[in-house]
This record gives sequence, C-alpha cells and structure tokens, in this order.
Amino acid sequence: MISGTVTDREAVVRLLPPALLTLAVFATAALPAAEAQPARSGVVRGRVVDAETGEPLPGAHVFFSTTTLGAATDSAGRFSFERGAPVGTQRLHASMMGYESATRDTLLRAGRRYRLRLALEPTIVEAEAVDVAAHRADDDWKTRGDEGWADLVEKFERLFIGETPEADEVRLHNPEVLAFNPSWWGHLEADAGAPLVFENRALGYRVRYHLAEFDGSHAELRWDGEPLFEKLTPTDRTEAARWERNRRRAFRGSLRHFLLALLGDSLGEAGFLVHRVPKRDPFGASQRRAGPDPTDAERLLELPSAAARDTLPEGTRLLDFHDRLRVTYTREEEDPAFPRWQRSRRAPRGSQRSYLELSGGDPVTVDPAGEIVEPYGATLFGYFAFERLARLLPKGYRP
Repeated sequence: MISGTVTDREAVVRLLPPALLTLAVFATAALPAAEAQPARSGVVRGRVVDAETGEPLPGAHVFFSTTTLGAATDSAGRFSFERGAPVGTQRLHASMMGYESATRDTLLRAGRRYRLRLALEPTIVEAEAVDVAAHRADDDWKTRGDEGWADLVEKFERLFIGETPEADEVRLHNPEVLAFNPSWWGHLEADAGAPLVFENRALGYRVRYHLAEFDGSHAELRWDGEPLFEKLTPTDRTEAARWERNRRRAFRGSLRHFLLALLGDSLGEAGFLVHRVPKRDPFGASQRRAGPDPTDAERLLELPSAAARDTLPEGTRLLDFHDRLRVTYTREEEDPAFPRWQRSRRAPRGSQRSYLELSGGDPVTVDPAGEIVEPYGATLFGYFAFERLARLLPKGYRP
C-alpha cells in the first residue's frame, strides 16, 4: 500500500508497505550480494470462507499485493502458492463478487510453510453498484457522463501514473469505474468501483490496482491500494529486450535498491551517497545551519529487540535517524521531465537527489525485501516521489 504527498518544489510520499517508488539508472554492473534474488517462504496455502456462515467460497480471487502471485480458490475455497512468496512483509488480498474485499498482513520467513484464512463479509449488492449510487446521489461527486468528468480522469492519470517518459506507454483500460470529488483549490478525491486495469507497455506488465484511497492535488497527494502484476507477452525479441532494459533501469537507484544496499552495507558499490541534513520548514527554510553529515549503514541501522527478532524474518533491521536523509544516486542524471514536474526551469542535474524523513520521529522496520513495514512510517521527498505507477515493479523483481 502507498500514500503520498507532493509539493511544487519537492515531492513527499508517506509510505505504506510495500513501497511503490522506483528509479532509472545507467549502471550495468552486477548488484551486490544483498540484492540477489530474494529468498522465498515455503508453500503458502489457505482458504477463503464466508464470514457469516463459514462456508468455503469457490472462485474467490487471492493475491499477494505488489507481486505476480495470484490464484483463484477451488471448489472447497482453497488456494495454494506452491513456490511460496518473497520473505518479509506481505499483504494477502482476497475479493469476490457479492463480498467485501479482505486483506491479511503477514511476515513470511524463509523456507517456512504457512496456512492462512480469509473471511469475506457478504454484501447485499455488488460494491461497484453501491459506490456509483452513492456518488450519483452526492452533487459533489462526478461520475461518467457528468460535465468535467473526462478532464478529471486526465488529471487523475497524470497524478497517479506520473509524468515520467514511461507514462506515455501506460493505458488505463477502465476509467469508467472512477468517480471524483473535485472539492476546492485543485483538490481531487477519487474512488473506484472496481479494480483499475493498467497496461504498461514500457515495462511489460498489466497491473490490476485495487484502489482504496486517492486524495489530493499536485501540491499534496495521498494514495493507497493493492496492485497485482501480470507479465505481458512481448511481440518479439526486440520488445522483450526493451522491457528488460526498462525494468533494470526502473529498479536501479529506486527506494528498494537503496534500502537493499543499506541492509547489505553496500551503498558505495550501488552508487548511493547518503548525508544527514536539516529538515526544512513549510516555507523551505533550513531549521539549522549545520552542513550535511555523511553517514552509512552502521550509523543508521539497528537490530530489532530480542523479543521482536523471534517473530521477524532474518535480516530485518530498524532504520533510525533524526532530521532527514539526503540520498544521492550518482549513476544516472535526472530525467528532463523531473525539473518540469517540480515546476522548475533549471537544467537536469547530473545525479538524482531524494530525501527521507521518519514521519513520527520513531525508528521504522525494514524487512529483507527492502520494504518499510510501518504504515506511514517514512516520508519521501524529491526523486523517489517523482516516479509513480509508470515505474512500478513487483516487489520481488531483481535484475
């Protein structure tokens, strides 16, 4: 899940696991050992049942958020992922027509087998019909056919898909399920009566996005949801090679790349420079005059408590710092679209700069997959927040 905030001069994203944001790079060298293919759990099996009767629900759709792992339940309501799932924070999502969707958060450990159960609450009518009827009864909401709705779809796509070059190759197939509340000062709230289906011809994925929240504007944005990925079939070898190049660029230098390099104490190898810098007030002024302080994994990461280590996957760490981190990725210059997105006339810089703050001032948990566990635990600014759905990758992807 993701939520975010964007300002005119720098983008802010408050994160829910798993992290959405990604970064393109020029580097072709192999990644450090910490960024090898992620470890997987053992077999994950379970059942989906009716919450009122306990009866099994055949044909329910079950998937792990931000992965390519999806399945339908059999006649006994059972599902199975025989190859397991990436270890770390995982959210299992289940949905079925006539029922409210349900999710279950779990921490998967390497090699362990899991049995999970999800209970869905029945609804009188389909959720889509309820949403549409409710929105049409409210004069503040606009649905398909209302004046200005098409313009709001365009605005939503710009904010949600993003303004990177890849965005030109992303198509939303079912905008008709969207409803909008354009309340004031450019503020936009969006709701979807069914999963949004995006086709990304830049990265080669179809993404079914179960949107839970979208609320904001170019100045401030929050969003939250559960994406499921499906690999597209390339038309030929040339397209397959292009997709793989684009996926590598989208991963390298991303927030996940940074956190994995931090966990592996390989920031320099991966091309990252990290400094502690002062926070800024809402008007952009520094709260103190001290210069940037170089830092490294040893000064940023801690072991969880002994009690917590018994319940967390091996390799989990606590990220703890004050003020904010400035994260510079040195192996690629800024995309020319980034200054335009910031509404700046400056030329692109030779490196990509992002900032990270701990939202509540408390340490956050980073799992072995490079995900921040705590909901809204971290706030991102700058290049990390520039990239949106157009550069979204499954959380288990590694070059």
